[in-house]
Amino acid sequence: RGGGPRTTDTLQSEQDRQLSIKSCPITLCLPDTRGKTYALTTIDCPGHTNFHDESVASLRVADGAALVVDAIEGIMLHTEMLLRQIISEGLPLVLIINKIDRLVLELKLPPDDMYHKLRNVIDSVNAYVSHHSNGRYPKLSPDRGNVIFASSMHGYAFSLESFAAQYLDQLDFDVEEEEDAFGSFKNHGGLGRNLTPEAFAKRLWGNAYLDPKTRTFQRRSNECAPDPVTGLSPKRTFVQFVLEPLYKMYTLCLGEPEKDVEKAFRSLGVLLGKEHLRSSARPLMRVVFRKYFGTSTGFVDTIVQHVPSPAAAAKGKVARCYSGPLSSRVVESMIKCDSHGPLVIHVAKLYAEPDGQSFSAFGRIYSGSVKPGDRVKVLGEAYTPDDDEDMAFATVSSVWIPRGRTRTEVMMARAGNWVLLGGVDSDIIKTATIVGAGKSNFGGDD
Repeated sequence: RGGGPRTTDTLQSEQDRQLSIKSCPITLCLPDTRGKTYALTTIDCPGHTNFHDESVASLRVADGAALVVDAIEGIMLHTEMLLRQIISEGLPLVLIINKIDRLVLELKLPPDDMYHKLRNVIDSVNAYVSHHSNGRYPKLSPDRGNVIFASSMHGYAFSLESFAAQYLDQLDFDVEEEEDAFGSFKNHGGLGRNLTPEAFAKRLWGNAYLDPKTRTFQRRSNECAPDPVTGLSPKRTFVQFVLEPLYKMYTLCLGEPEKDVEKAFRSLGVLLGKEHLRSSARPLMRVVFRKYFGTSTGFVDTIVQHVPSPAAAAKGKVARCYSGPLSSRVVESMIKCDSHGPLVIHVAKLYAEPDGQSFSAFGRIYSGSVKPGDRVKVLGEAYTPDDDEDMAFATVSSVWIPRGRTRTEVMMARAGNWVLLGGVDSDIIKTATIVGAGKSNFGGDD
């Protein structure tokens, strides 16, 4: 149960149960680590097995899948069902390991054990995917950038690269500077000046150790000099540079005096007011982690890197979803994601309007553009070129960009976008294809 506003829980029953029942699309402009902004449309799907059909409908129009797995429970029945569906759709896969805070606060695992627990979850997903895809899918691994660690309760998510970028921002200190409560963040022999975030991230997973004497990374701990303070062999870089600082942040929030908490987090650029310092542990942790990590740029980095854009994914989506002849002008326009071509929209789901009397149709625009007032054909599931009985004409009354509980009305939407359409629902049972009403828009050569 997260601590946020639950923007994608649109039903009152979802709010009361704090459980997603219906899938919900939301389009947001989100920045990556470098500050570039992307428009991402994500569909929040229920995690319960009883609502698996919601996920199946969403995957039909998606370009990729971000699979959320509980850090403690690992792969469950619905996880397996989703993985099989993702593989059958041929969608790129990104793994999000959520609720890592539970490993610290509930299981109270030491950092080394937490690393092995996280690795076990990743290995389990990789084994399942490899078995059911016959090895077609690339390996999921944090150092490859397709695994994200998150805590929805405390409002943060990071990839190794985004954490490395955040980390190296804290390393721009002189070697002689006095070490504070977050010693793991600072004073590593000018490490921040010698590594880029990308290079550092590749050394933050697996058997990688930092030699405290030579300041170089090694694959075996016995090849490194012992720590000059403790006399012990160095720990894995993921434990030393990621988990131990997180543990220190949680420890400070749970039981340290206000003055020590304020001083320690101020050294990281996290400024806390008296109302935060005097609050209980849970609100304090939420404020601290959200202020430190800021916007979840690691999620955006991962999606941009591993999930293709609608234009790049169009060819594969058309080959899997389009049942007509693949040598037509319409197909060529869909493959190019041409906004000037014939209108083709794949409607995957209907969402009830607040009045309870009509529905808005959620779909992906493969080709062309749509605007209010357009006359369109609604092709039902039983439609064939030889039998057009399951076809009806309709007029688009509204075009919206989905925003979770709210929506933004627009005057036009082009190919590559996911939209909500009003005025076309009367002849749609579950799914449909919407095309232009004119013969030149769809038909002729099909």
